[in-house]
Amino acid sequence: MTFLGMSIIILVILLPLTAARQGVSAQRGASGVLIYEDPSYDFSLHYPSNWAKVNFTGSENIVAFVPLQEKSLSQLTIVVQNLSSQNKSLYAYVAEQIKYLDYHLLDFNLVKSGVTTIAGYPSYKTVYTFKMQYLLDEYKSIEIWMIEGNKLYIIKYSSDQERYRDQIVTVGDIINSFRILR
Repeated sequence: MTFLGMSIIILVILLPLTAARQGVSAQRGASGVLIYEDPSYDFSLHYPSNWAKVNFTGSENIVAFVPLQEKSLSQLTIVVQNLSSQNKSLYAYVAEQIKYLDYHLLDFNLVKSGVTTIAGYPSYKTVYTFKMQYLLDEYKSIEIWMIEGNKLYIIKYSSDQERYRDQIVTVGDIINSFRILR
């Protein structure tokens, strides 16, 4: 299964899992902020202490962050894919992902799409809405892709529309804190 399919499947699962991986650390930073660092995938970020961290093993999904106090499907996921055997541009990955989402998501609507910069790296950002097949709520997602060396980093946040509005500032802070370690 590709990172594309896996990230959609993970979206529909509530994340009560807690699986630890060696080499991953979480340290307390500024008031109410924790620092997540993963040297094996070369990135770090800051996240609020009232969000839970869920590590994945055996998957391209590396880690997800979910609000603790809410019973929702809101989550921010980091995906890292090794590109050593592939020779595609960032735009080619994005175009492939948008086509995949349009085909697989109910009522997919691309709201915004364009070039941006994250952690000083050229990146591509999309914002889109969709409906879950068995739920009536409309969901909204942000996906950001960047390539550094032989790794494709994907930062994805999804939530229902109401929580999206409530959490977007916090999510922006998490995304803006993302750093590639080198």
